[in-house]
Amino acid sequence: MFQMKNVGRKIAKCRKERGMTQMELANQMGISFQAVSNWERGSSMPDISKLPELAEILGVSIDQLLGEEAPLVKAAADNRMEEFLETTPVKPEELKQAAPILHPEQVEKVLEKVEDQMEPEDIVEVAPFLEQDTVDAMAIQVAEKPEKKGKADYSFLIKLAPFMSEEVLDAMVMQCLEEGGDLPQLQGFLPFLGDDTIDKLMRHVLDKGGKIGDLDKLAPFIDEDILNELVEKRIEEGGELPEFQKLLPFLGEGTIDKLARHTLKMGKSLGDLSRIAPFMDEELLDELVKQQMERGGKLPEVQPLLPFLGEETISLLVKKTVEQGGSIGSLSGIAPFISEDTLDELVMKRIDEGGNLLEIHSLLPFLREDTLRELVHKTLDEGGDIGSLAGLAPFLDEETLDEVMDRMMDEGDKMPEFHALFPFLSDRMLQKLWKRAQNGGGGTAPEPESAEDEAEETAAGAEGTAAEAAAEAAGAGWEAAQEALRAGLESAHIHLAGAAEKQQSKAKKRVAEYLKRFSGRGKREE
Repeated sequence: MFQMKNVGRKIAKCRKERGMTQMELANQMGISFQAVSNWERGSSMPDISKLPELAEILGVSIDQLLGEEAPLVKAAADNRMEEFLETTPVKPEELKQAAPILHPEQVEKVLEKVEDQMEPEDIVEVAPFLEQDTVDAMAIQVAEKPEKKGKADYSFLIKLAPFMSEEVLDAMVMQCLEEGGDLPQLQGFLPFLGDDTIDKLMRHVLDKGGKIGDLDKLAPFIDEDILNELVEKRIEEGGELPEFQKLLPFLGEGTIDKLARHTLKMGKSLGDLSRIAPFMDEELLDELVKQQMERGGKLPEVQPLLPFLGEETISLLVKKTVEQGGSIGSLSGIAPFISEDTLDELVMKRIDEGGNLLEIHSLLPFLREDTLRELVHKTLDEGGDIGSLAGLAPFLDEETLDEVMDRMMDEGDKMPEFHALFPFLSDRMLQKLWKRAQNGGGGTAPEPESAEDEAEETAAGAEGTAAEAAAEAAGAGWEAAQEALRAGLESAHIHLAGAAEKQQSKAKKRVAEYLKRFSGRGKREE
């Protein structure tokens, strides 16, 4: 066959050599410039009736335009097709080469001359250029050849399926079933079959002792009402979730809801719904989770469902967990799914009740900057020292840290106490500390030449000082936060893996937001 892109490049080259625009060529030929553009981009081929005129305008032969000798095409372009076919032997290769550029009726005429020479592979290549009735007739002829012993060559017919009529395809599929064929053998036909034939195939599978789960390959093509009816009937008979797992993406919400309630009625836990949760209506899932928590359910039971719950339900879960005696630190595994408002509220409430920063270390990556700033100043107001702030430093913005440094210097704190914060301070604050040290403000500040120098000098000067302990505390806080995030996201991704795209989007978006917030709060030198 002719390569459309090669022909297109040849047309463009010849046009430019003659100093013509696409519009000028189009006007000379009485066609749109879009048609010329499509030729040159290789999106379509010139109509065969236009080839002689196009070749003449561009000053080349038809063979040169097409890139190879094409006597059959030249004869068709000169309206000499019948004469050519009567006097010149034609081979299937010539038909395959010319088919994309010939008119359908011309392809049919050539086919009459070479049909007895055509192999199945040849038929497949020219099928897109034939009339549907012709393809049907050729498919039936190949299927009924004596050497096939009465059995159709379905591997070949599947390749022809996109160009065949639904009526003929349906008849062939039913014939295959009568001859003992099975569903895997007919898989390639499914997208092209009529609803009635799909229904017959489904009944055939079930009548042969197949289970409802064996319909998974047929499911995308089965009428949704029929599939829902079958599944609901099986649910009433006592069917369990694993039977329907592969069918879930094709079931209606009502049927999914019945399956969820049936699963719980069978004595399964909410956690067992994790496989069905991606396909459930969020309101129903929230309702079931709330009911479970009201009956005394614990957070671990519903943790696999977190990526699919609404924010209000997750907030309720969190509050119930705390009310039932759970520590605020135990929430780290679900922190990526807790709304910022709820998490900030719980953290500040715990701090007001006398809690300390160590309890909330694992939640720091998920708190708002305003909440982190409030925690810092509250710690200082209650007599906290620089060591108690070291674990917070990796999560604070430069502005807040500068505020803390200004306040501590105003209160007379000594320079050695600040060493643990040096890697996180702004250039402005490092300059200020350097000048203070030079003016006798106590201790030694690193000369702020670069971020790398700051980190190296801080590490070197910290040994044997109170800053060493503070630096270790900061590192511990950072590692604890990382571990908390990993644990939470691991749980999320495990259950997101099987989710349908529609149900994944919300949970994925929230996880991505937390990842973005977290990644921006690490140590600068990392």
